[in-house]
Amino acid sequence: MLVTELRSSTGTVRLRDALTLRRGAGLDEDLAAARGELLRHVQVLQGRVRLRVAIDCYGGARAETLGDALGIRAARLPEQGLRLKSTRPLSGLESKIDLDAGEECYFALRWTGWAGADEPVAPAWPTHPMPGGAGCRSCGTTSHH
Repeated sequence: MLVTELRSSTGTVRLRDALTLRRGAGLDEDLAAARGELLRHVQVLQGRVRLRVAIDCYGGARAETLGDALGIRAARLPEQGLRLKSTRPLSGLESKIDLDAGEECYFALRWTGWAGADEPVAPAWPTHPMPGGAGCRSCGTTSHH
């Protein structure tokens, strides 16, 4: 997990990024371990921030709403599908989201078109509080999101 804190003139935000692995994946093997999913948890620590959420594919892309997610096709790699889900509404390839101190949001970017990426996967959204005080699968916190 990569944790990054960013400060602006209006607030401070913490980003937690994680690339998910296939169940039983061995990092000591010469095989693909990733399951084609990048998770991001955004938490505003103080103030108010405006997030710019953008997918910028080399050569351009198009987006369409697919249920509760955005389906994205890059012009240069149309066989590789991207799907972006968020706990906040997204309006296309670029969205702006305003968050106040204590507010959070989650993003899951999934991709297909490579070996192993199409395996069925359990939902990545954390649920809080976890039974027995266990931490969230993606961020480790035991507080309610």
